Amino acid sequence: MIPACITKSGRRSKARRGALLSAEMLIAFPVMMVLVFGMVETSLLISTYNQIKHASSVGARICSVSPGECSDAVGMAIREALDDEKLIAAVTVICDDGGVTGESCRVTIQLPMTDAAPDLLKAFGFRLTGVLEASTVMRKE
Repeated sequence: MIPACITKSGRRSKARRGALLSAEMLIAFPVMMVLVFGMVETSLLISTYNQIKHASSVGARICSVSPGECSDAVGMAIREALDDEKLIAAVTVICDDGGVTGESCRVTIQLPMTDAAPDLLKAFGFRLTGVLEASTVMRKE
C-alpha cells in the first residue's frame, strides 16, 4: 500500500511539498532576520564610530594649536564635526590639555551604543550594551 502523500510515480504530492517548505521557512526565516538585522546594526555602529573618530581628531587638532585652556573650542569643533543633534546630545567629551608646548593633548569622545544605532536585535534576545569610544592624541604646538 502506498501512503497518500506519495503518488504512483514515487513523487510527493504538492500539498506535502508545500508543508515541508513552510516548515523550512519557519526555521530559516528567524535566522535570516537575525543575520540581516545584525549586519544593519553593525554597519550603523561602524559608521557612527567613524564619525566620532573624525570628530575626536578635529578636536585634538584644535586643542593642539590653541593656547591655554581649550575645552570650549574643542567642544564647538566637535559639535560642528558631528553635525547630528542626536549624537551631539549623547556624547561625552574628555579633553586632557597638555598645557605647555611639546606636551601631548588627548581628546576622547564617548557615546553609548544605544544612542549610536537602533537596537534591532532586542526582539531576538540580543541587547546593545557598552560605549563607543574614540580617542586622539596630538602634541601641543
